[in-house]
Amino acid sequence: VAPESPVSAATVLEHGRAKLARKGCDLLVVNAVGAGKAFGQADNAGVILGADGSETVVEFGPKAVLAAALWDAVAARLS
Repeated sequence: VAPESPVSAATVLEHGRAKLARKGCDLLVVNAVGAGKAFGQADNAGVILGADGSETVVEFGPKAVLAAALWDAVAARLS
């Protein structure tokens, strides 16, 4: 398994938090990939991690829903 593709949900979040801190980002979206997930699919799920410790879970559904949730998180930080 590649470092960008952790196996368990806990590992995905741990890896995401570490990457968020390492990159100095305000937000980072993490999701499980592989086995028909994410790439080339119409639906996805993910967790939007915030540098402030926040976690916004976006349940499995259309990628547009995940994109809208991310945009909402960005907009909230700009206001």
